[in-house]
Amino acid sequence: TLVEDFIKKILLAAGVSRRPNSWDKENYNVWKSWNFSDEMILEAARLSAGKSSPIAYVNGILSNWKNKGAFNLSDVNSVGNIAGNSQETYNAYYEQKRFCRWLLFLREL
Repeated sequence: TLVEDFIKKILLAAGVSRRPNSWDKENYNVWKSWNFSDEMILEAARLSAGKSSPIAYVNGILSNWKNKGAFNLSDVNSVGNIAGNSQETYNAYYEQKRFCRWLLFLREL
């Protein structure tokens, strides 16, 4: 499908060498619901290349851009490089989520 072909481009730009999965498709649908163009999604993917979790990093970049109202490349340039803290934000979120799962696990014991 066209969507799957585009997700392959996202993965390639992010330096990920695997087939698209359902999580990628869910992310893509969220990014499109945020009104990001394919060009903006690919730019975020290029910025995420080399990160430890590139697709999560793409999500962090796009979330940050959405919160700043940056929906095209000129918006991104005018507000500066706002991708900088995305990995730290993602890491904090992931650790919080992991801790919550651990607490739920303990409750079940």
